[in-house]
Amino acid sequence: MEKKIIKHNGIISIWKFLFALLILFHHCATLLDPSPSRSLFVKGSIGVEFFFLVSGYLLARKVFEDEAKDTRPLYESTWQYLCHKIKSFYPYLLVSFTIIMVIDISLYHFLSPTRYLKQLVELTLLTQAGITFPTILNVSWYLSALILALAVIYPLLKKYQKNFSSLVAPILGIFICCFLIQYNNGHLRTPGNYIYIAYEGLFRAFGELLLGIFAYELVLKLKKINFTKVGSIILSIGCFSSFTFVFALNSFYRGAAKLDYLSLIFLMIGVIVAFSTKTFFFEKCNNKIFYYLERLSLPLYLNNPIFINIMNSELIKGTFTLSYPLKFVIVVFVTILFSALELYLMKYIMKLYDKIKNRCKKIMIEG
Repeated sequence: MEKKIIKHNGIISIWKFLFALLILFHHCATLLDPSPSRSLFVKGSIGVEFFFLVSGYLLARKVFEDEAKDTRPLYESTWQYLCHKIKSFYPYLLVSFTIIMVIDISLYHFLSPTRYLKQLVELTLLTQAGITFPTILNVSWYLSALILALAVIYPLLKKYQKNFSSLVAPILGIFICCFLIQYNNGHLRTPGNYIYIAYEGLFRAFGELLLGIFAYELVLKLKKINFTKVGSIILSIGCFSSFTFVFALNSFYRGAAKLDYLSLIFLMIGVIVAFSTKTFFFEKCNNKIFYYLERLSLPLYLNNPIFINIMNSELIKGTFTLSYPLKFVIVVFVTILFSALELYLMKYIMKLYDKIKNRCKKIMIEG
């Protein structure tokens, strides 16, 4: 039971899905008939901050859990960690990229071979390092920023351990996030801005991953406290309120971006309390439904642009007269449905891939 509690956290699982959904709402609100007067969900991109913080926490947990048994050279453990991370999302990235490419060719740019050759750079996960080609799958910046930042942070954390997680991570994380907020006049929302040596999204990943690493240290402190039932209930209310405040603020308030520093603080509080396992409803949240919704959040995020692009095409606009609310509902419903179908089919796709890979190995490699 203890091992299960360590490996799974249903509270984080459900909020992963909800923030992935908020990001989908955001893209619908800003790309489906965007209006300067609209406020509902236009600032929903704050969900990315939640995912970076959680990734930072999970990185620190993995490094310290593997500390005693990992005897590999630093370069080897780093590359293996990055490869494992990429394998966890790359099949979904390929599916979304291929579909959006077909849609773009069919509905937007029929004869633009150069355009599509340039788009292949997205699959290298290097775009946030400074490659300036416009991306066709606009949500892929997050994965690029995540992997590039992890490639730097993982070996540093592995080598310097607590000195890094307890001292360097919080100080450097605060400096980077405050720099971005100051640079952008109060917000963290422009991953496509180029700042000196890389895109802003990469700096955003660095700062928030570092704060997530520091969150791991604070979680360890919180776990040592024995709370009463009343204390656990108060923690539950605090965790729920922190996430709900950020979700609601960025759903309904058009000026929420100017309060990104506040959203980041509340997200940090929510992540720390959720991972502490001290909340009153912690065990009840560890269930198959929440775990499924967590798995669904990745394809849901990557499939964001697919049906928005279809809905915005001249083919649909010329065939149907649809109101913005109706288009919004259709895109959200179909994206969720398609993502669930993709999640179901992916296990069969991966089995087929393994068979083909093994067959190729037999043909090409001796022994």
